[in-house]
Amino acid sequence: IDQDLKHACESVISAASEPLCSAHRCGPSRADQRQPQKLRDLRVSIARVRLYVPDVRTAGVLVQHALDRVEDSYSAFSLAARQVGARAGKGQDCLMDDRLLKQLLQDVHEDGGGSPPAGT
Repeated sequence: IDQDLKHACESVISAASEPLCSAHRCGPSRADQRQPQKLRDLRVSIARVRLYVPDVRTAGVLVQHALDRVEDSYSAFSLAARQVGARAGKGQDCLMDDRLLKQLLQDVHEDGGGSPPAGT
């Protein structure tokens, strides 16, 4: 049963984090264009976790792991993008710094993820 639980938790974490993580793998220009939608997707996924996992502590652990995965993915993405010289505008880096990313993810976590769409 422990393996089944571990697999279920991993599935929940992946389902919540994968939309943003996959955007990070598609390159700087496409990731930037899709970021607002993917952030909304993350909020909806978090709301679903909180809806379907009644224990607040358990839901919080799953949500935090999903947010950590997004943070790790974006950090790897931004490092790679900086290494190949992804620049926008007047020589300014088009990527969020770690502090801004952490604040954005904290805001997502604190606002409860929003509400899932009707019918889910």
